[in-house]
Amino acid sequence: MQLKTKLRYTTALVAALSVTVIPAASAASVSIVNAGFEDGFTSDSWIDTDPSSISSDQRSGSKAAKITGDGGKFEQDVSVEANTDYALTAYIKGTGKIGATVNGTRYTRTGGGDDYELVTATFNSGSATTITIFGNYYGAEARFDDFALTSTGTTEVVEESIESGTCSGNVSLAIDSASDDGTNDGHGPENAIDKNTSSDSRWSSKGIGKAITFDLAGEATVKELAIQWYKGDQRSNYFDIETSTDNSNWSSVYAGGISSGNDASYETIDVTDSEARYVRVTGSGNSAGSTWNSIIEAQVLGCSDDGVEEASTEETTEETEESTVEETFVGSCNIDMSIWGYTTGDGVSMNDVEDIQDLVDNKTLGSNGAEEITWDDGCPTFTVANDAASSGGSTYPRSELRELMARYTDGGDANVKGFTKNNWVTSEASDSNQDLVGGVNGNMKATLIVNTVSVDADSEDQIGRIIVGQIHGEDHEPVKIYYRKLPEHDKGSVFFTVDDSSGDPGDRINVIGFTDKNDTDEDASGDPVEPENGIALGDEWSYEIDLTGDQLKVTVWHDGYTYTTADSIEYTKTRSKQLIRVSSDTDAITIDDFYADDYMYFKAGLYNQNKTGTSSPDYASVTFKVIDVSH
Repeated sequence: MQLKTKLRYTTALVAALSVTVIPAASAASVSIVNAGFEDGFTSDSWIDTDPSSISSDQRSGSKAAKITGDGGKFEQDVSVEANTDYALTAYIKGTGKIGATVNGTRYTRTGGGDDYELVTATFNSGSATTITIFGNYYGAEARFDDFALTSTGTTEVVEESIESGTCSGNVSLAIDSASDDGTNDGHGPENAIDKNTSSDSRWSSKGIGKAITFDLAGEATVKELAIQWYKGDQRSNYFDIETSTDNSNWSSVYAGGISSGNDASYETIDVTDSEARYVRVTGSGNSAGSTWNSIIEAQVLGCSDDGVEEASTEETTEETEESTVEETFVGSCNIDMSIWGYTTGDGVSMNDVEDIQDLVDNKTLGSNGAEEITWDDGCPTFTVANDAASSGGSTYPRSELRELMARYTDGGDANVKGFTKNNWVTSEASDSNQDLVGGVNGNMKATLIVNTVSVDADSEDQIGRIIVGQIHGEDHEPVKIYYRKLPEHDKGSVFFTVDDSSGDPGDRINVIGFTDKNDTDEDASGDPVEPENGIALGDEWSYEIDLTGDQLKVTVWHDGYTYTTADSIEYTKTRSKQLIRVSSDTDAITIDDFYADDYMYFKAGLYNQNKTGTSSPDYASVTFKVIDVSH
């Protein structure tokens, strides 16, 4: 299940075609209007999307472009020649992304530094004569200047039958050597091909855009890579893959890659087939929030007419499975429980050192003899009865985690109230409050299975309703994600709410199906219509909450489909009882201004929204496989 916001793009292959690359006699520049932003953002050059602006912190001239938050971008359509190789360059200060969209395929490169650094994205135009070049937000504020687009060669596609002598099969190719730019931390590139799968024998280099290059010593058909990532079972790694015949002109074969984050052994990456001698993996940091790029072992798979091949990946994988990899977390789910407290059915908050250790140790937890947090191979299941006690400030029962950013370094036991290191604020907060807390802005990703929901209640809107994730403020919630399934339905709905200053929902946004207000079409008997794309009990699905400044985004994944915030807002506006506080919101929900003065924390698990149901099952249950928080 893909959780990250980065996307993977692949280039379509055409059967029975051979590709001949004809080097250009000399590089030729392509005109980019207002390439240095001296005229600002204009309708005939760069079209921008906020948060973006023009900055006086430039590399040359007097101006540069500036992007400060998620969703910020600028773009321009440019005329190009078909079947031509191009290099798009720009200088970036901070951390940003540039790229080109060609016939629906995006070719990107991330980079930047404390001062302006050159970043290059390469691509082939294919059949396109117009492309879109762009600069995007990539996790931090960035400035962009001095864009340039240069043609580097032409690719003529000639339709002909593949010769019977073309190599076939898919085996591990011999790697002659590995190299980088020399800025590794002492874990050199040679470690990535030494057949040693211990953590100490790895390549590690810090920085967006750091790369390792593998030399096959001769051309071969490259089809796949198999990479054993350092801490591959604890974090996802962001990367791109390119190939080359001459170690100079590069072609993208896999863009915007993200490793699983839950596999300590080899992960196989299916790249666009290409003839190459050199294979380059370029890192863009990892999901732990650092810019380290680390590979324990790598293999290049494909075939070669010269027969320069090694043992298959499957054989190597069997050998490496016997190797010991140090595990930080218990079980296969690898959820870091050291940053959570919890509350179960007695309503008591358990946020001290001993409590968190119980979570880390995967102990069965609960109140009054009930088993309300249980574990299966590191995956927690949260269960709570409809008639269980509630915590202060609520009337509903819960079996739920509470984020604790400080890991108990803030004065010993957890200091959970106020502007402390266990909580966070948005970037709209004052500088003084930002200094007091543990982080600024927040992102949480989760993968879960709803096992059971209630089937009756005194109030109809409580039936089958639970909350599975939220951001909590001091008194109000910037977001709560609900799942709801009615007993007469096989599939349930997903929606989210955003509290306004009154404490009531100012936004009630439909993601899949209807909300607790039954805001949907009715069947002949007057009952809500079951959502065709709904989520059944036992289905695995995922969500992501992202709050940057006053802009809230919620994304849901299920059954191969992605439901973005923009999709959900558009869908909500078709409902009979729509509730959107800021009617102009399209791509994100704008939260109320008072949250700029509030502290926040994530909650994940089960917050049962039925307190009266007595028919069996008179409880709810949810299992989580992923809970990943970053700030």
